[in-house]
Formats: sequence, C-alpha cells, structure tokens
Amino acid sequence: MMHNGYRVIESDKFVLPDGEEKVKRSIKEMLFSIPWHPFTRFKTVCKYKPSNEIILNELSKTLIMHPKTANKIREMTIESTKKGEA
Repeated sequence: MMHNGYRVIESDKFVLPDGEEKVKRSIKEMLFSIPWHPFTRFKTVCKYKPSNEIILNELSKTLIMHPKTANKIREMTIESTKKGEA
C-alpha cells in the first residue's frame, strides 16, 4: 500500500511486552504435554500490546509498522483532509 509516496508494510511483529498472566492448565494439557509435567496446574502466558514505533527507510521510501498503528495514521490523515475541505 502507498501513502504519500511511501510504501507501507504492516507487520504483526511490532509488539511490546505487556505483563504476564497465570492461566490454569486443562487436564488434557497436563497429561499429554511434552515434557510431561502432570502436577503443574498453572502456566505463565505473556501478553503483548501493539507498538507505536515506525521504521522509516529513506532509500527505499518504506514505512514499517504494526497494523493498528497504520490504521491510526490513516484515520488521522482522513480527519485532516476532511477538516481541510470544510
């Protein structure tokens, strides 16, 4: 996708850690997990949030960012063009 002459690449890999959460494991997961740990009742799951970081490559005129950040930028440009028309 192009935006003001720049190619925009959206990647889900632009995330930041947002804490950890303990989750109860199911019976099936406790019995059939590899390595086998049948008495471990909880597991730790890492949470992530989208990053607002934007990487700009001047040589190839490319912007790389998370899809939610790209949507915010699109909404901001649409709002600014509507204000300019009014």
